[in-house]
Amino acid sequence: MKNINSLYLQNADLYNAISNDRDFRLQAETLIKTTSSNCKRMVELFSGQGMHGLELRKMGFDCVAVDSSLDMKRSAIDAGNYDDNSYIIGTLPFFQVPQNFSNFDAFFLLRYSCGYLNILEFNELILQCKSAANKGASLFIESHSMDTIYQGFQNLSIVTRTTSLGNDDVSCSWPSEQPVFDPYSHTANLKVSIRVNNDIINYISRENFHSFELIQFLAIKNGLKITHHSSPDYSKAFPGSIISQIFF
Repeated sequence: MKNINSLYLQNADLYNAISNDRDFRLQAETLIKTTSSNCKRMVELFSGQGMHGLELRKMGFDCVAVDSSLDMKRSAIDAGNYDDNSYIIGTLPFFQVPQNFSNFDAFFLLRYSCGYLNILEFNELILQCKSAANKGASLFIESHSMDTIYQGFQNLSIVTRTTSLGNDDVSCSWPSEQPVFDPYSHTANLKVSIRVNNDIINYISRENFHSFELIQFLAIKNGLKITHHSSPDYSKAFPGSIISQIFF
């Protein structure tokens, strides 16, 4: 069974079709409300097609993207979300940092992208952001509520999302079966089933689940302050998610 990362790297358009079910404008507007007043320059980490970056750029902000997928970069440029110079290809957190990767006022690690990282990699990414941050900058992290994870994995109802890609009918169940959560490593292998017309492809998505307490530990370990947001605005924009904000 293929790793879902192969779809992300090789077929960005299909991956985007099954994962863009968010109100990116509302989320961008909500995040901006809690950045510093002089926030101008931002970076979208694990940016994918760059949907949050698109909304931020529409609002007048300078936004840079970082992602490992050349096909995602192609998709983002084709959609007009980024241009070639503002979309950096690199595997986070250990990537060759360009000379101009500095002076950022905000970093966004959204769409549960922290799940791609183990604890050591997560810590390294925080340090990467710290070294590229202006004073008063913030790192915003979207993670799963651990209560939701524990409850959901005990009694999970499989939900299939349907959409279209060009002339093709697409549906996706993520997960497609009851996953097994390892409470010691906070990881799980999620089976993903994608149907395009009559063809079905099955994938595995191995995900790390990081609690706010772990993120808080990493922040404090690096001498940084942290909070998390639970206001009605954040709950509406990011239902079921925890949004942590680390201050540099």
